[in-house]
Amino acid sequence: MNSPKVSFACKIIKIEDVVRCSFDINKTQYDILMLLSRSKEPLTISEIALKLGKDRTTVQKAVKVLYDKQLITRRQMNLDNGGYTYYYLMKDKENSKKQIIKLIDEWAEEAKRTIMHWN
Repeated sequence: MNSPKVSFACKIIKIEDVVRCSFDINKTQYDILMLLSRSKEPLTISEIALKLGKDRTTVQKAVKVLYDKQLITRRQMNLDNGGYTYYYLMKDKENSKKQIIKLIDEWAEEAKRTIMHWN
């Protein structure tokens, strides 16, 4: 799936790049975040790995980063025979959008100040 793009003067910037830069996440982490943002139901590590065609260990590491950055939530479901499984969802897409917009606004203000002091 092609990422939407934004034109900035002489450069086209992919929305993927804006999101990745804003949250300091890599491509795999971004792919997982987008999968969870589109998912109507919570997903397990195994389900995420299967849907993205990634190794389970790779997904576990990426999910931990997203969870630590508070971009996704985790729900524990107890199993009938003992033990538990975690299910993951995107935390709050609207809040994430607001965070990105705030960072863009801060960047724009800094860019304006820099240009105003340009000799």
